[in-house]
Amino acid sequence: MSEKSKSDDLDKLGERLSKARNQRVEASDKSKPRGKSMGMAYRLSYELLIAVLVGAYIGWLLDDWFGTKPLFLIVMFFFGMAAGIINVVRTSDQMAEQDKIDAKKNENKSSDKQ
Repeated sequence: MSEKSKSDDLDKLGERLSKARNQRVEASDKSKPRGKSMGMAYRLSYELLIAVLVGAYIGWLLDDWFGTKPLFLIVMFFFGMAAGIINVVRTSDQMAEQDKIDAKKNENKSSDKQ
């Protein structure tokens, strides 16, 4: 084999490797939004659940302390639920803002490549 033939073979191999890398990166980019969305959903559900449980626990402790069994448990359960809903709304708004910022960054990156 001549030197030119080896050089051509290496160039072809380099092109094939770059195509394979680009396809792999594109495939992994497509799966990221799904995983990110699942993480957000779990985070929001845990925030709501923890707020309700903490509110109910505080109500149970207050009922035990004052001797008014169901009163504070019920009241603090609803306060915990309200606090959980407020946290979920606040967090989802922050996530939406972050998504807008990320979309603008991606848009700027794609326009820079062209």
